Amino acid sequence: MTAEPNSMENPYTKENPGPWAEKVGTHLPQITYEKAGSGLTVTVKVDNHPMDPQQPHFIMSIMLQDGMGATLGEKTFVATDPAPLAVFELMSVPDKLKAYEHCNIHGIWMGETSVMAQ
Repeated sequence: MTAEPNSMENPYTKENPGPWAEKVGTHLPQITYEKAGSGLTVTVKVDNHPMDPQQPHFIMSIMLQDGMGATLGEKTFVATDPAPLAVFELMSVPDKLKAYEHCNIHGIWMGETSVMAQ
């Protein structure tokens, strides 16, 4: 069963997984960050998602945005990459971070977090 990719304006989330409720644990982007000078080092990963060139089934990209929707970085992947993991070095500290991942089968998923003062 495959679904048409959804959009950045209407991504799948933990609260709204569309037809993929059983896929939340393997598709929701996980965001962590740590202070780096006057900015942040942000890591976005998708746990336990296959990167399988045989099916193919893989994460095509991860994009990071601030709370206003400005793109802070993007990383693309191929099915033979070992894992969907992206690290972004930010020069400033936004109030909120949103990460989008695009699975070639299960569409676009979004995770977000507020950035706490450290």
